[in-house]
Amino acid sequence: MFDVWFLNIYIYIIMTIRRKGWSLKIRPKMRGAFTRKAKKAKMSVQKYARHIIKKYKGKTKNKREVKLLRQAVFAKTAKKWKKSGKRTRKRN
Repeated sequence: MFDVWFLNIYIYIIMTIRRKGWSLKIRPKMRGAFTRKAKKAKMSVQKYARHIIKKYKGKTKNKREVKLLRQAVFAKTAKKWKKSGKRTRKRN
């Protein structure tokens, strides 16, 4: 129950950031981390994200698995941003 609630809050925060035009700050060492994990598993990013969500959603997880699940949800959410065609304004 907590996992579903937490994921819904996480998605809501990400979508709010996107809607208001704020930028996300991703640490340089974490950029491309999920893509590297997907390539290591010999899957595309979206296929790997679906696999991770199906595997861990609604189950008890340790810290590492929670982080991986968040990355998977973010990957699926970020894919939709490109489709929407909305441009974000850059803040200085």
